[in-house]
Amino acid sequence: LWSAVAINSQLARFAGPGAWNDPDGLIGSTPGSRVMIQPHQSRMQFTLWSVMSAPLVIGANVLAMTSYDVETYTNEEVIAVDQDALGRQGTILWENCPERTTDTLIALAEQNHYPEPPQCQQLWAKPLLGGDWAVALVNW
Repeated sequence: LWSAVAINSQLARFAGPGAWNDPDGLIGSTPGSRVMIQPHQSRMQFTLWSVMSAPLVIGANVLAMTSYDVETYTNEEVIAVDQDALGRQGTILWENCPERTTDTLIALAEQNHYPEPPQCQQLWAKPLLGGDWAVALVNW
């Protein structure tokens, strides 16, 4: 999750209508899934994917999802942020996370090595049509 977000944060300038950056599918927190994260992490992932204008593709059995995941993935306000007509990807306005390069993160991913998220914080913002902003605070 950290690597996907870190890589996608470097690609915002390439995103826009007809060219969406895709950091990967939403993982979810439903027990028994092949891959799962904690409920608070799945909600944070959904929020970040929305601020990044990423495709909201659920990588889990939707018939077996917990009510928590259903509530997360059907939040109309968060979905509206993702699908805002302005079509701009959000960016990091402030962070105290360690420096990282896209090349390093991609090289690690190609070796199937995904580092643990550092203990740090980020402030993301996404401009919306009409002049409003969506803001997300992330505590890694």
